[in-house]
Amino acid sequence: MTPTLTAKQRAFVFEYPKDFNATQAAIRAGFSVKGAAVTGSRLLTNPKIQQLIDQEFSKRSLRIDEIIARLTEQATANIGDFLIVNPDGDRVAFNPEVLKERGHLVKRVTAKTTVKYSEKGDQFEYTTLTLELHDAQKALELLGKHRGMATERITGEVVVRVQYENTPRVDRHPQEAPRPSAPVH
Repeated sequence: MTPTLTAKQRAFVFEYPKDFNATQAAIRAGFSVKGAAVTGSRLLTNPKIQQLIDQEFSKRSLRIDEIIARLTEQATANIGDFLIVNPDGDRVAFNPEVLKERGHLVKRVTAKTTVKYSEKGDQFEYTTLTLELHDAQKALELLGKHRGMATERITGEVVVRVQYENTPRVDRHPQEAPRPSAPVH
């Protein structure tokens, strides 16, 4: 019979994959802060908990074909698909349908509100939204590496010729002056 987990142990199984920090996962799961390091380490050695964490990783992980599909979408994404222009042509907005379907391609959305006043003192607020997609060049680079297209290979042949000369042995220090070959009188 398989042992059942406590509520805190089940919470640990769901918390650990968030940051791979057993101590913090134990704290978030409701274990004592004081003993969280020991508790987290002990929980990771429990075979049942290990098995459930592995299953949780499997649920949260993308397969290689899913990663390739995502990178392909990022590489070919067009920011124009996310925008719609009103009939008068004076305003641009985000297309909510496309954002809902392809929001995973959006890296960041920022909003900046500007307040302006008319000569009569009327207040007008303008909100500027900025949409940033994931880097298409980086996605193309990763796809190329996956397919072996972007690997750098340096090949070449080097021939080294070593020549030894049969030189007589000199029994003197290199900075010493040469000795005369015949005695000097």
